[in-house]
Amino acid sequence: MTSYVAIDHFGTETLTAIPPEEKPTYNSLKIIHQELNANAMTIAETNRLFAANEKQFLIFRGTETALKKQLLEAVSDTFTKTLKHKMYGYAQVTAREILAHLDAAYGTVDADDIKDNEERMNATWNPSQPIEDLYNQVKDAQKFAADHDGCRQGKTPNPHSEGSRICEQSDEPNHQNANCD
Repeated sequence: MTSYVAIDHFGTETLTAIPPEEKPTYNSLKIIHQELNANAMTIAETNRLFAANEKQFLIFRGTETALKKQLLEAVSDTFTKTLKHKMYGYAQVTAREILAHLDAAYGTVDADDIKDNEERMNATWNPSQPIEDLYNQVKDAQKFAADHDGCRQGKTPNPHSEGSRICEQSDEPNHQNANCD
């Protein structure tokens, strides 16, 4: 498999980029007919194939660029930041990699799931019920968020999941709860 090497302008880091499997073959250099006995038909066919490959590659590159631009504009940087290089941004990332990342980290949750979870978490609590019912309601919402927020991918935890605590409110001036950070 062909790979390309990029060196940043500071000379501090070398990156290797491997093109996607479906990337069309294209040589941007002018065709040089090295065959000593190449006839006019062979040269014409080689030129035709080169032009077809060039057109296919340019369509591929334009489509890839447009799709990547649409994805990055539609999705908040919060959800794709782990793919972003400190110097090159998203230049080394393909649209396929962005989609694969989004699917792996967030693909199992749709808008209805989020809405249902928010409704469960914000449901009114009846004070005549034990306070543990309220805690369990919030813990269920936190578990849903923890299971679907992509923390396993190294992202910043969702505020409704890891590290979140249920803090009891008190009017006492020096009240401290062991569950509060």
